[in-house]
Parts: sequence; structure tokens; C-alpha cells
Amino acid sequence: MEIPENERAIIGEDLNGHVGRRRCGEERVHGQWSVGVAVAYDLTIVNTYFRKGEGHLITYKRGDRVSQIDYILCQRKYLQEMRNCKVINGKSVAQQHRLVVADC
Repeated sequence: MEIPENERAIIGEDLNGHVGRRRCGEERVHGQWSVGVAVAYDLTIVNTYFRKGEGHLITYKRGDRVSQIDYILCQRKYLQEMRNCKVINGKSVAQQHRLVVADC
């Protein structure tokens, strides 16, 4: 399966895993399948390109445990078109998951 040249792929996903050097809360790392898909389709994790304070990184909260496990991915060749990626505090899309948005 390929992404046609005339189409763009932007994916919002609960990777149920952590990326990068920074982790908070849950230390178990999952999401290997999603990472494999990202590599296979040359997708990049948009969240990691924009510095944010702790409050705008937390995408999942359960009791006193917090974590960043929800991400937005796009094709690497379109990354320069992404202007921002952040968590909207106070907005949820599913129980315990905060809304993640990207401006492009």
C-alpha cells in the first residue's frame, strides 16, 4: 500500500507508547507496530518538533498518572507546512485522553 503522490496523510493516533528522551508517568513502552508503520511510510511525529510546557504535553491522565501517548503524524516531506502542534487543555476526545491539534 502506498500514499498516492497527490494525497497527504495526516494521522492522529493513540500510539500507547512514548517517543523521544522524555517520559512522564507510565514507563512501559508500547506502540512498536505504529512506529513500524511510521518508518515504512516515511511519517514523522509532529508533536516532537514543537517545544511545549508540561501542561501542553500531557495527552493522557488517569488519577495522578500522566503521560504523552497521543500523537499526530504526517509525511516527512510535508513537515515544514506544520505550524504548531499542541494539547488543548480542558478538551477531551475520549475518557482520559486530551485533544491534540496541529495547525498546517
